Amino acid sequence: MSATIRDNILFGSPMNERRYKDVLEACALNPDLKQFELGEDTEVGEKGTVLSGGQKARLALARAVYSPARTILGDDVLSAVDSHTAQHLVNKCFKGPLMRHRTIVLVTHAVDLCLPVASYVVSMDAGSVISVGSPTEISLEEEFIAKLDPKASNHNVSQVSIESIAEGQTDAAVAAVCDDEYRRRQESLRLIKDETQLEGAVAPKTYLMYFRAMGGFEIACVSLSLFVIAQAAEVGVAYALREWSSSYDHLHDIETNRWNHVARYSEHKTRSTDYWMRLYCTMAVINLVFSGARFAFFSWRSVIASRVIYQSLVTRLLRAPIRFFDSTPQGRILNRLSKDVEVIDQQTANSLMFLLLEVLGVFGVIITVTVVLPGFLLASCLISIIFALVGWLYICSSRELNRFDSASKSPIFSIFGESLTGVSTIRAFGDGTRFMRNIFKLVDLNNRPFLAMWQANRWLSFRVDVAGIGITVAAAVLILLTPSIDAGAAGFILSFTMSFMDRILWAVRLWSMVEINANSIERVQEYLEVDQEKLDGVSPPAVWPSRDGTITVENLTATYSSDLPPVLKNVSFSVAPREKIGICGRTGSGKSTLGLCFFRFIEATSGRIVVDGLDIAKLNLSDLRSRLTIVAQESALFAGTIRFNLDPFEQFEDSDVWDALRRVQMAAPLTPKPTPAATPAGPSRAASPTEDGSGAVRWI
Repeated sequence: MSATIRDNILFGSPMNERRYKDVLEACALNPDLKQFELGEDTEVGEKGTVLSGGQKARLALARAVYSPARTILGDDVLSAVDSHTAQHLVNKCFKGPLMRHRTIVLVTHAVDLCLPVASYVVSMDAGSVISVGSPTEISLEEEFIAKLDPKASNHNVSQVSIESIAEGQTDAAVAAVCDDEYRRRQESLRLIKDETQLEGAVAPKTYLMYFRAMGGFEIACVSLSLFVIAQAAEVGVAYALREWSSSYDHLHDIETNRWNHVARYSEHKTRSTDYWMRLYCTMAVINLVFSGARFAFFSWRSVIASRVIYQSLVTRLLRAPIRFFDSTPQGRILNRLSKDVEVIDQQTANSLMFLLLEVLGVFGVIITVTVVLPGFLLASCLISIIFALVGWLYICSSRELNRFDSASKSPIFSIFGESLTGVSTIRAFGDGTRFMRNIFKLVDLNNRPFLAMWQANRWLSFRVDVAGIGITVAAAVLILLTPSIDAGAAGFILSFTMSFMDRILWAVRLWSMVEINANSIERVQEYLEVDQEKLDGVSPPAVWPSRDGTITVENLTATYSSDLPPVLKNVSFSVAPREKIGICGRTGSGKSTLGLCFFRFIEATSGRIVVDGLDIAKLNLSDLRSRLTIVAQESALFAGTIRFNLDPFEQFEDSDVWDALRRVQMAAPLTPKPTPAATPAGPSRAASPTEDGSGAVRWI
């Protein structure tokens, strides 16, 4: 759970100071807490990012021991800790006062360590029970003895305190590795920073990025031209209809002299109905063609822009350094890959397209009406200033509200991910109600800016309606004060003026929508600018690394981030060809960190790693990682068959896959299957013996 160490141990239970301290001691967590500046108040990060595998296991054990449960199930909790820590857990936790009058069912491979303290033993193999009884009885059974691994490491270490181990390791090679991880943890007090939330108007570079994705300046010019021609054709349709209707009013032009009231009649020639019909249909067809063309062209380019942005986003994320994923909650990444990408795909282009349509419509109304009624220009300018002021106030508020709305979604994604990952733990502790309350709080927090945005919409509509009434009245007054305007022109002006109100209302709303949708582009752009791993370099020979190659680590110093102290400091050692070595150290000492350096997940700040004569810092990153392999501490499986998980690039025959399965003793359960490809493997949820075995098979 992404919370403090104390909150992860309490897990909703009330605080009992004495019991809490006893649990820390029993689970060997006190030495670890001393390495953190904030101690028990240190945030562990999403999925325990700042903790090592052994620390995670002991934290989970502490949670179970602190709970009031009378029965505890421990699923191989000793596998992730070193022998000294395992001895401490058995003596101080399993045999300690905290477990008095409680039952613990422990699944473990450390039989020699746990057998003397067990009350009852069940030995299983291939899903079946082979031996049961007391430790004394089961130790005499030949079948049980035959199943024990004679090469298993001896856990019967001397009774040395965890504190002395943490402080008294003097071996130089081990100390160089042990000194590192805790320093990184100490400085990682705020590993997960608050989500960046910009303020003010969206930067022009955000819009430029979107238009570049659409195709650049040329595409923008073509789109604008199509919109202008379509808008001109729309005005032409209305103007042709106005001229057609007005042509019949001048068959007999009556001009009255205001002094002597003498009327003179003059006949004017009028055009035929066919002429007006052809003119009207021509303008309507032009309007129809270019209206369809502008929507089709803009939509086509917006699809291209969405594809370009999404592909760039995924590529940048896949090439981001490991530190980025350590410090960025999964919910934030999912929020951008889902909600923000959805906005870019479905809403951004529409809002831009209709905004351009309404803005051109507003200018079209102003120009058209001004040609017929010049006095309208002054009135429209005054009303436009009022609209601009109202729109600016609305946009400033709605833009920030949308940013709050976007930022408040990420915690919801995060807690959903945590709940799904830890659903078995939540159910086991009966803590589902508390998690539901937390989710409801986050959803309510997310709905607040959404509700406020709709209230802002009502605020805008009322003020635009009032201003629209003003401009309609102004146009009517100007018509009355201009006797030269005939009935057709008056109807033409009033119809355009009334549409002016709706157009400017939607122009303001769409302007706001563009700013709101640009917030999603802004958030995606933030991840498009994350640091990238250095991919280029020298390609190694085809046979690199050879069987006779050596490995040399020379004064290696590495850090997770430039603002953090070194995690590895002046580490040096050599490995002879075909030599097997072990890197020793207490849980959390940095053994895994050293392994990450070989794959350049963590770049060295000084020193180097030389494999078979080549400095890995100078190699092409893809070539380097394709020539090395690793069995991770936390194995991961992908949805698909076992065959796919073992050989995703289909480089080996089935016989090779079966041979690898036999070497890790996984072939027997699959023997009835005609091929390993027939057995599906679901997505990874938690490490299991099968997953660990699959990792080993991949390595083989």
